[in-house]
Amino acid sequence: MAKNFADELKANGSRLILSLDVETLEQVKKTLSAVKGSVAAVKLHPELALICGMNHREFVELVKQESGNAPIILDAKLADIDKSNKMKAEFYFSRGYDAIIAHGISGEDAVKAVCDAAKDAERKSGKVKGVFLLASMSSNGNLFDEAKSLRLALMAKKLGVAGVVAPGNNYAATAGIRAMLDEKQVIISPGIGAQGGDASLAIAAGTDFAIVGRSLVEAKDVKKEAGELNKKIKEALGKTRLSWEDFLVDYFVAKGALKFGEFKYKSGRTGPYYFNTGVLSDGEAIAKVANSFARKIVAEGLEDKIDVLFGPAYKGIPMATGIAQALQELGINKRLVYDRKEAKQHGDAADKVFVGELKKGDRVLLIDDVITTGSTKVESIRKIAETGAKVVGVMVVLDRQEKNEAGENPVKEIEKTGARFYSILKVRKMFDTLSERGKVSSQQHEAFRKYQKEFGI
Repeated sequence: MAKNFADELKANGSRLILSLDVETLEQVKKTLSAVKGSVAAVKLHPELALICGMNHREFVELVKQESGNAPIILDAKLADIDKSNKMKAEFYFSRGYDAIIAHGISGEDAVKAVCDAAKDAERKSGKVKGVFLLASMSSNGNLFDEAKSLRLALMAKKLGVAGVVAPGNNYAATAGIRAMLDEKQVIISPGIGAQGGDASLAIAAGTDFAIVGRSLVEAKDVKKEAGELNKKIKEALGKTRLSWEDFLVDYFVAKGALKFGEFKYKSGRTGPYYFNTGVLSDGEAIAKVANSFARKIVAEGLEDKIDVLFGPAYKGIPMATGIAQALQELGINKRLVYDRKEAKQHGDAADKVFVGELKKGDRVLLIDDVITTGSTKVESIRKIAETGAKVVGVMVVLDRQEKNEAGENPVKEIEKTGARFYSILKVRKMFDTLSERGKVSSQQHEAFRKYQKEFGI
């Protein structure tokens, strides 16, 4: 017996899941016969058995027989309270369904109830059962924003479900969800084919199994189409996958925050790229940056190691504010503090320099967009230390990986204070990946390498 349902899905080597989007018993039999032995599983909705005039146990037996004993994932999208969810899950598992999709939006207890039902069913039947948590959807206009999807992915990891459902037509969303999961958990993705998703691109973004319905069911030659999809998926699995950071860089380029060419910097140097978070000024962009920081904070395990987010004036203020909100969306509440460029000369002396509460012993994470010389960050660390609080970490969007004007490594200067340094992006890896993906020209990449040779660390 497979150790878990994720292993069960991989048993026959296929990474294609058939979504049985049909309306008659005849179509069920015809479609399953055509894909027999060439799909990892069959996904179907609970009403299909009734539409075909059968009870669930009879219908499961039919699907198993016609598909060559493929695992059946029931797209029940259970979204009730825990007691009701468990009752429904017990019913479906007892009728022979192998896995159930549940909504995470009802809360952790509601999903755990489905997981408990799966474990009970395993003990009784001796067969592997699985639960998938719906982390996002492939339909246009759905209300699963990035923050909700990240929180649901964290829930999936905590509960140890077999995997999650993430969209095969929103590659950035899927890559972001992938980064939050345990490596043993799998992503199954609808939205491929009729909804515009491409199987190869979905796999590159982190999808493990492509769910295909209408474009497969309605194909002139279903068997041939299944074979071609399997081949396409297999080829994609052999290529380098994209990370959520890669999609973040794409976003920065699209928004004009990252440009390539010849630019004069504040330091007086002339370089081949320009990064400016100041243009990321609409609600969508602010949320994108904030969610990226929140994801990095969780990935580094900092959520229980910091008390305060500090945003230095001016760019750091809206950035840290957005991050505090993004963390709250993940169920992580942190205080926010920022400083004034000039000390206030009136009113309450408590916020003369800092706005927000800094207490003795507070562990502070300093937030900023980039690191260049490091001098302003070291000065902020010193000012915060005078309050009795301590900066334990500095986190930026982009590490330029270059010397300051004194020829020193600015990261080392920060680390001398006892703070750890974190960055979402590192410029060398960013350029190398952009070059591999054909997003920058060979001339642009060479210009960057020359710049790094002279000023890099």
